[in-house]
Amino acid sequence: MSVDTSHTTPASSRVPAGASLRAAQVTTVLTLVVILSMGVTGGQLVDRGEGALDLHALSAIVLHVISALAALSLIAYRVSGASRAWWPPVLGVVVFAYSFYQAWLGSHGPIAIHVPGALALTGAAAWLAAWTFLHGRLAPRA
Repeated sequence: MSVDTSHTTPASSRVPAGASLRAAQVTTVLTLVVILSMGVTGGQLVDRGEGALDLHALSAIVLHVISALAALSLIAYRVSGASRAWWPPVLGVVVFAYSFYQAWLGSHGPIAIHVPGALALTGAAAWLAAWTFLHGRLAPRA
């Protein structure tokens, strides 16, 4: 028999697990959506699309904000005690930090590094989003 702790607040924490998990779900999915939209505008830039640069740059700012919120919500979920996994908040912080490096590469670095970096960022964001929805559902039942 397993106990669902995803919507409770452990005695050791004042962070509500359910709210922090929902926040993590929303922000990680939004992070992924923003990254995917940047792939579209980035593709337009390759084809010399007019106006795509401004939208791509604005999306990068949105990515910084949303990925910061995702990292914070993953940290809050870990602090709530509902998850003992350390890697999701760490990966969330890495995604946030790497978004700044990606932005720098987009302006100053070679596109040959920027594009694979974007793919890695997409994979990490997708992994986090999936984890927020699958956490606790894949645990072995006793």
